Parts: sequence; structure tokens; C-alpha cells
Amino acid sequence: ESSVALSPAGQRAALALGDRLLLHAVPDGRLLADLVDPALGSAAHADLVGAIAFSRTGDRLVSGGVREAKVWRRPRDVRAWEVADAAAATALAASPDGTAIATAEAGRLRVLDAATGTARITIPIPDRSVTALAFADGGRTRVAGDSSGGVGAWSAVDGASLGAFESPQPVRALAVVETGGLLAAAPAADAILAVGGGDAMLRTFRLPDSLPRELLGAAEPGRRFAVSADRRTLAVVGRTGAVRILSLADPAAPRETAAWTLDRGAATSVCLVEGADGRRLATGAADGSISLWDTAGGALTARLGTGARPVAWLAASPDGTRLVSADAAGSVALWRTAGSAAPAGAAGPAALDAVTAVAFHPGRRTLAVAGLAAGVPTIVVRPLDGAAPATALSGHRGAVRT
Repeated sequence: ESSVALSPAGQRAALALGDRLLLHAVPDGRLLADLVDPALGSAAHADLVGAIAFSRTGDRLVSGGVREAKVWRRPRDVRAWEVADAAAATALAASPDGTAIATAEAGRLRVLDAATGTARITIPIPDRSVTALAFADGGRTRVAGDSSGGVGAWSAVDGASLGAFESPQPVRALAVVETGGLLAAAPAADAILAVGGGDAMLRTFRLPDSLPRELLGAAEPGRRFAVSADRRTLAVVGRTGAVRILSLADPAAPRETAAWTLDRGAATSVCLVEGADGRRLATGAADGSISLWDTAGGALTARLGTGARPVAWLAASPDGTRLVSADAAGSVALWRTAGSAAPAGAAGPAALDAVTAVAFHPGRRTLAVAGLAAGVPTIVVRPLDGAAPATALSGHRGAVRT
């Protein structure tokens, strides 16, 4: 014989089984409490519980047995511990197994023992305003996002930095989905990090693939990079015009395959052009010219036109036959990588008064140009053959950078 009662808010259910009284969470079925009368040892009533009911406020439960009724009150202060030296926390997260709590406070991250509140690790994070936290890799990795769009990962065991990357917008929320479900302790390689941005967009990154690995040692200001579609070749152009082509066949040990120096100084933009005739490096210059270089030995194979402004962006079509260039003022030109050094036509819409990024679709003959139209962030998508009109997309709150 049993009785059931549901709390007014529908969040808790009471179940009477014999002389026992059980309290469950309705959303997930968790057992919240096995109510016991201390005078009886392990039971709620000396005899069968015949009826139960919640009060209208939900904070009291009444149970009736043989010639008796008992009222159970929900405790108001159930704090297990309190951290006295904690600054105002800007983000909190619990590990999947419930043994650790991560906090973000002014200038630091901490991992607290969930049972005692003692700090296991404290990590200084100056100049970061953390807005979201999450655990990954079964609780062994902690991920933090900040108001500038930065996303970093640290070991929750020893606090060692595991890497960082930039999301295009301020981070508002983080969630990690492990293989097999939200709470499965799966390898970090199988984790997806979902990042909610300040532009109301949700972006996903794979962990740990999205975390950078050090390839070239200390950063040199002004370097530009381009990577091949198969992620096996990296071009590095220094601020003095020195070019290095690196093989990433073994990412742990990049190998230099070619090196040379540009004849027009530092590059203002770079991209790799991959076609049937091989792989070439395209570099834009401050004088508006575009140069194509053979990545095998550094020979100059073509020079495309000269403009009035520095080439700020370059992108190559997937088949390597076309190249699009843009300057910061909004001028966009389309080039053929073989044949004439004159542009094949204007690639950008006149409506954009500033360009912030360009890209080709990897599988279609379609070009996307991002910029500002009357101050509004806008992306214009157009087919290269002109068979369909261009489509203007808007909705971003900040400039589109990639």
C-alpha cells in the first residue's frame, strides 16, 4: 500500500512506502531525502503511512499513520559551508561528479572542495573578467570565458594552463558536451564546447583541438600566417618580409621546407592558393600589389596589379583559379591567378563602405564579403558567375572579423 503527493510547484514528490516516507525531485527522479523519525531509528512512522499531503506553500509535509499524524518541515538553512574570503564571484560551475566547485573572482580562478569548501587550487588571472565557467574531460579540465571573447583552459588538478583561443564576441555562457551525454566522463578529445556570445550567436569548438599548440616559440609582433586546406602546410611571413614554409605532417615537430624574403617588404595580407598547378603563397603589399610565390622554392610566379591602398584581405577560391582582394576602405577586386595581371572584375558590392573579412565557399563558386554598410555590420554573399543576385545578411552587433 502506498500514497503519493506532489508539491504545489510540481518540483518535489512525496512517496509513502510502508513505514517509510521518501522525497524525490520530479524533473530527474533523484532521491532528495528518506524522512526518518529519530525516535524510531530508520522509519517515518511506527506503522504504515496511510496518507500524505503538502501544505499550500510547499514547505511542510503532513503524513498520517495509525492514530497519529506528523508534520515535516523543509529546512531553511541547509548551508554545508561558507567561504569567508571570497570576493564577489562572477561565475560558478560544478564538476560532473559533484566533488568540486569552480569559482571566478576578481583576478583569480579557484577550485573548491565541494564537501568542505577548502580551496584546492588558486590560479591568478589578471586582466580577465570571467563571465562563464565549465568543467570538461570528466572534471579534469576547467574552461573559462571572459568579457573580451577570450576562452582559456586549465587543469583542475594542478592549475597548469592548457591553452587559449579567441571567440569573436564576448562570452556570455559556456557548456561542455562529452561523448555519451552531458555528464559522461569521456576523453577531452571527444568534447564539444558550446560558447554563447554577446551577439546572440551560439558557436561550437572541439576540445582540445581548438586549443593552440606552440609551434614557433615566442611570438614576433607583426607576423602573418596562412594554413593549407589539409592543415599540413603553414606559411609564416615576418614583419621584415621573411617567409617560412613549414610542414605540419608531424604537428609536434614542424619542419621548414622553404624560406625566402619578399621583394616589397612586409606583407599586409597573406593566403595560400591551392590549384591543379600546385600550391602558391599570395601576399598583399602596402603599395596595393599582389604577388604569387611558389611554396616549393620561393620563386615569384605572378604579380597582380597595383592599387592605391594596402591590400588588407586576401582569399583564394577552392580550385585556386581566382583570388579576391580587399582594402579597408571597401574596394574589393577579383583576380585570375593565371593569365592577365588585370583584375577580372569588382567582387564587392558598392553598398559596403568598409570591408572587415572575405571568404570563398569551400564547395561552391560563391564569395562572401563582410563589412559595414552605413555603419551596420553586413555580410554580402554572391555567386561568382552572376547567375543570381547578391544577398545581404545582417544581424551581428559587432564587426564580422572572420
